[in-house]
Amino acid sequence: MEWLNQNILSLVVFLPLVGAVLILMLPAAKTKWIQSLAVATTLLTFVVSLHLVFHFQDIAGFQFVFSVPWIPQAGIHYAMGIDGFSLWLIVLTTLLMPLAVVFSTGSIGEKQKKYYLYLLLLETGMLGAFSAI
Repeated sequence: MEWLNQNILSLVVFLPLVGAVLILMLPAAKTKWIQSLAVATTLLTFVVSLHLVFHFQDIAGFQFVFSVPWIPQAGIHYAMGIDGFSLWLIVLTTLLMPLAVVFSTGSIGEKQKKYYLYLLLLETGMLGAFSAI
C-alpha cells in the first residue's frame, strides 16, 4: 500500500500515455480495437484515480507528494502532489474522458487512430498539469 500511495499520481498521469502508445502500435484499420482500447484506458484511469479520493485526508498542504531529482545540476525535480482543489480536477477529468471517448465513437469518420491517440495525450497533459508542483 505504501508503494501505491507514493506512486499513485504517476500511475494516474501516465496510464493514458501507455494507452496512447498501445494505440500507436495498432494498424489504423483496426478501428474497433482502437476504440475499445481508448475506452478501456480511460476507464482504468478513472478507476485508479478513485484511490486518490478514498485515501485523501482533510489536512492542509499537498498529499501523495512524489519528488525526485531530474536534472540536479539545474535544480530541476520531477515533483507531483495534489491538494483539495486539484484532487477534484483530476477526478473530474478522469470521469469525463471515458464519456468523451464513448460519445465521440460514431462521430469520428476518418483518422480515428489519430483522434484517440491525441485524446489520450491530452488527458496525460491535463492530469500532469493538475498534479505538478
